Order: sequence, then structure tokens, then C-alpha cells
Amino acid sequence: MFTASPAHAHNTCKRAHGIRDDAVQQVFMAVIITKVCCASSGWWRFTSTAVRQHLEAFLYRSRLCPPDEADLTKLVEAADDTLFQRIISNDNHVLFSLLPPQSDSHYELR
Repeated sequence: MFTASPAHAHNTCKRAHGIRDDAVQQVFMAVIITKVCCASSGWWRFTSTAVRQHLEAFLYRSRLCPPDEADLTKLVEAADDTLFQRIISNDNHVLFSLLPPQSDSHYELR
């Protein structure tokens, strides 16, 4: 699924292509994190704790994900929230028709 040594991939990019560390981090976030979070709302809840720990360990070993963005659970939840916001804000979204109708509740408290 993932390379056995993310540090090896990082060093190869630096040596072969002269890529700066911050650029390698941006590429990592754009490619790897996006692939992990892709459709995560469909599969994340079905993963075991062991699988989640394996994914978290991959991020930790890579040392390419900034520490404040290394929590995969938060990244997956953020991707899920973003998807939901896009669905409810666009009535032409393919999943919009699957939402229940909006209810207008007016409460008179006094």
C-alpha cells in the first residue's frame, strides 16, 4: 500500500531532483494525504483500530506531514465535513437529492 521507507523516498527526491524540504512536504500533503482521505467518509468507520494505527504510523515515519496536521482522524473528519458542506450548499450536487428535506422549526419560548 505504501512505500516501506518514506524517508528513502524523501531523500531520493532531495538528491535526484534538488527539491527543498518545504516543497517535498507540500507534495506529500497534496498527493499522499489526499489519496488517504479520498472517499474516507465511506471507508473510515469500517477500519479497525489496528489499521488506523498503521496509517498514523505511516504519517509519523514519513516525517513529511507537519506535526499539527499529522492527526489522521482530524484530517478525515475535516474531509468529511468539507464534503457535507459542499453537498448542502449546492442543490445540483449528485448527493443533494439523498438528503432529507429541511425542516423549519419555529419555537416560541415565551
